[in-house]
Amino acid sequence: MKAAKKPKPSILAKLYAHRRRFKSLGKSRLEFASDAQFEMPDGTGASPLRSSVELSAADSAVQQAIEAKLREQLGLDPAEAVDFSDFALVVSDCPVNEPHKYLAGELAQMQLDSELNLSGKATILAVLIIASYVYLRAGSTRYAKNFPELLGRAVTRSDIDLYLAAADEETVSARDLVEEVIQRLNIEAAPFSLVKNMKKHVVRACMEITNRAGPVPVVTAYLKALYELNSEYDSLPRVTDIFSAWFEDFQQLQLSEARPYSREYIYCLMSMITQNANPTKQLPSVPAGPQPEDSE
Repeated sequence: MKAAKKPKPSILAKLYAHRRRFKSLGKSRLEFASDAQFEMPDGTGASPLRSSVELSAADSAVQQAIEAKLREQLGLDPAEAVDFSDFALVVSDCPVNEPHKYLAGELAQMQLDSELNLSGKATILAVLIIASYVYLRAGSTRYAKNFPELLGRAVTRSDIDLYLAAADEETVSARDLVEEVIQRLNIEAAPFSLVKNMKKHVVRACMEITNRAGPVPVVTAYLKALYELNSEYDSLPRVTDIFSAWFEDFQQLQLSEARPYSREYIYCLMSMITQNANPTKQLPSVPAGPQPEDSE
């Protein structure tokens, strides 16, 4: 006879399992968020739609039904009490698949209400960076084995502070910094077509690097990792030589994300890195010692 399959944990069971896993960290609150209201029996035979339900205050029949499922799905010891405190069902206006768009609107409203107190030029940059980081991190479905890995899928308060500070710094724009490098390449008698095409790509590169939901920040992160790893670039006499050697090393990584971008576009990203432009200060993490995508 085949052994009976263990019931697959529901979303509520998974939430409760995480509370048990991280109980040593202190008290936690669990919220199951939905874009639809909850049909909740109230003990009178009616099941009104609710936008918020604290399970600790739910009808006893509801609590008993949920507790029975949690015990069955998680294999809880009969002696272990099920804790419904700080466990809620809530309706959220945040779109499930596009939370960064909702966040962008909320951040814009906070700026209008002067809660962020950003300078005018920094507002849109801060909104784009924070919203796209939420998209990048929260979109991960990789199982978090411990608390540090769980934090890696979230945006913490300290992260937000760093993003806001970077966006609000009174520095030269990324475009101006790239154009300084283009001017230097022109002085070094770099090929005319390279200089011309860098000028053509600079605006696009400066816009796309702020979109953390897109591939450009990942490409830039690999470029920056190479630059920091290879100190010998600094020993080369000209920017033309540095970028040429750097680009050859980058091509060996064979990144699929980089395939749509020309040499001149990549040079614009390199220029931002060498100039320590704001958009290159907060980038996605990349593996130490990047490997080609097809390698094991």
